[in-house]
Amino acid sequence: QEAYDCLSDPQEKAFYDKHREQILRGGSDHKDEQINVMGFYGSSCYNGFTDEPDGFYNVYNDLFVQISQEDQRYVEASDWEDPPNFGSSDTEFEDVRQFYGWWQSYCTKRNYMWLDDLYDIRQADGRRILRAMEKENKKFVDEAKKEYNESVRSLVSHIKKKDPRCLAQKEKQRVLEEERLVAEKKRKEDQRRKRAE
Repeated sequence: QEAYDCLSDPQEKAFYDKHREQILRGGSDHKDEQINVMGFYGSSCYNGFTDEPDGFYNVYNDLFVQISQEDQRYVEASDWEDPPNFGSSDTEFEDVRQFYGWWQSYCTKRNYMWLDDLYDIRQADGRRILRAMEKENKKFVDEAKKEYNESVRSLVSHIKKKDPRCLAQKEKQRVLEEERLVAEKKRKEDQRRKRAE
């Protein structure tokens, strides 16, 4: 069922196709210390939808706290603002909504400067070569940042589809909409009846 849900969503399917091997291995192609979010796609990373230490809520709450702490190292303390927490099974839905809203537009604060040495600019012969090397280094860094941002955002979308709090809210909205449609239908029938009298 989990595979079907993933592959029936065009965006998730495209992400899966691009990163299939990494997800299956639970690994990352990057040779740095960033958190490997690929290992958090399957339901094998948590044990049930509980608040236990190895449960859905704790596992994902810990993951997003780690990502946040990792980013915080690259920001001045005065400029840092804590992102919303994943929460627990009894977190108010407004807080859950804020969490998903913030993390679905996640953008890492990491500078990826350790990737800036694709070309050693100290070896450049002349300004034109130096600029070309800097441009290629920047392109490489930007691509790594983009890939990491996409992997986190995709994971957030994947988790949201399984989150019991979101599923309960969706069901609640469906029931409310159904009740609204029934009330609207009754109101129209009452109006027709009054006109007929």
